[in-house]
Amino acid sequence: MRMDNREILTRFKDGTLGRQQAVELLTEGAGPPPPPVPLTARPEPAAPRTTPAGYAVIGIAGRYPHAGDLDAFRRLLHTGPDAPATPPPGRLIDERGRTGHYLDRVADFDPDFFRLTAREAALTDPQERLFLEVAWQVMEDAGYTGARLDALVGADGEPRSVGVYTAVSSCDYALLAAELWADGHRAMPRSGHGNVAHPLSALLDLRGPNWSVDTADSSFLVALHQAIGALESGECAAALVGAVELRLHPSRQFPGAGEGVGALLLKPLDRARADGDTVHAVIRSSAVGRTGRAGTTGPAHRTEQTGHTGPGGQTLSPGEDRLVRRALAAAAIDADTVTVLETPDSAARTTGRAGAATGLAALTRAVLRLGEETGRDASVPHRAVVTAGSETGTRACVVVEAGPARPATETDPFTGRPPVEHGDDRGAPELILLSAPTPGHLAATARRLADWLGAGRAPDLPALAHALRTGRAALPCRLAVTAHSHPELAELLGDFAAGAPGDRAGRRLRVTDLRTAPADPLLLDQAPETRAYLSALWRAGRLEQLAGLWTGGVDVTRTAEAADGREPGPRSMPPRSALLPRPLWLGRDTEADVEPPT
Repeated sequence: MRMDNREILTRFKDGTLGRQQAVELLTEGAGPPPPPVPLTARPEPAAPRTTPAGYAVIGIAGRYPHAGDLDAFRRLLHTGPDAPATPPPGRLIDERGRTGHYLDRVADFDPDFFRLTAREAALTDPQERLFLEVAWQVMEDAGYTGARLDALVGADGEPRSVGVYTAVSSCDYALLAAELWADGHRAMPRSGHGNVAHPLSALLDLRGPNWSVDTADSSFLVALHQAIGALESGECAAALVGAVELRLHPSRQFPGAGEGVGALLLKPLDRARADGDTVHAVIRSSAVGRTGRAGTTGPAHRTEQTGHTGPGGQTLSPGEDRLVRRALAAAAIDADTVTVLETPDSAARTTGRAGAATGLAALTRAVLRLGEETGRDASVPHRAVVTAGSETGTRACVVVEAGPARPATETDPFTGRPPVEHGDDRGAPELILLSAPTPGHLAATARRLADWLGAGRAPDLPALAHALRTGRAALPCRLAVTAHSHPELAELLGDFAAGAPGDRAGRRLRVTDLRTAPADPLLLDQAPETRAYLSALWRAGRLEQLAGLWTGGVDVTRTAEAADGREPGPRSMPPRSALLPRPLWLGRDTEADVEPPT
């Protein structure tokens, strides 16, 4: 018997008729009625997100209370943080005072390095500024601010396919600006969480997705979950995921409050291995969820009271326990193999309650703890579970595994041999290329590199030259140095940084400032023949000609021959480019620009 339209719609509404069946009956009007679907039947559960190979963390950096970098943060894991204190000098506090864990010198920024005027920087939220600095550091540490960035090609063939995912949940700077309005300061900073992710994409011409996430304490892990999804679907070839939380307004300062900023760079593990990237850790799976009705604030819905034993014997709420087990199942991992559990409570011991950066602090702790396990059996995976969220909001969880163990005697990433003392062996000459946005930055970067060479931590000279020319951006102030050994290079760089290269440098050192010169006046970069010419010069070892072209404004690094047939991604990256920060803040530098450094 044929159903009329009313019966079709009624059965579709009560769930006894599927959507496709209803459409066919409504449009075709023929055929016997389908058998009713039992009301107790449930749809098949969606397949959990799985990452069988995992995603490599190939770069990681951060800045936390009492820890300006990850080395200092690692020490905090052993010594414990300082006692909570009032906000640093220059911060506004309420009349009662608040003790917590706060970052120092959040007003400091280097606008010239990031191509901003002082006024633009002063009108930029410090959260955006700090995130930009640490995100650049991550990209540079991983060797992806220069020619190698073009090799990150998406599924659609687009180069520079890097997504940027940020976790941010506050905008205190806009609140401070609104209060200054009454004092006659009419310059207002731009606000909105989307601004945090955008500047890095614009600066490096990144063409992957660009997201900002706000789910309170779980924000970073939710952003990480989204980034993994984009990598799985081919939306990007790599993903930078970060978080920032600053409590600049007194209304958000409370006992135990915390701050932090950091980021990491992800790539599919098999791709990272093929590209020779350093793998700090591996994200095996992720999960995001909420407790449903139990996640509301009314006392009638507070159903989660009994703790469950989680990985490592620690106690988890039922909601956390379900999410952890989901993430472990997605990676086909037994909970008994997990040795580290990081939660908002454990992260608070070093960073305080850090809001959107909570999950980042917890994950960073896990990565550092896994990397420090001594005497570990390399054949046995070492894993951690990281959770973040609250009883009344979105929860997230990731399963992370230690990166491959390095041998007790570190090997050179290219030769596979143990490192040797770098004496003045007068080997084959190598061309070292440096660049920076201003002459002052170039001198500071040269000094930093010379000091690093003097400390004896550098890889062999060919590896160092390769890392610099393939992993660093080509900026307008440029230096080209031809050297045969580490001591010779350190001496030339030191003399240049001191402003006295002297006659002994001769043609071994060339420097130029292209800031006022027309970009590519001979249009060499636009000619297809230029790439073939540069390739020929690299193959023939014409270092003097390459140095001349580099200081003449041609980017000589964007050819396969510039890599010299080596695997990219040296294990020991050179020190970061130098930044020259100075205080920039609302009401002080927003009316007129200040003189930039030279």
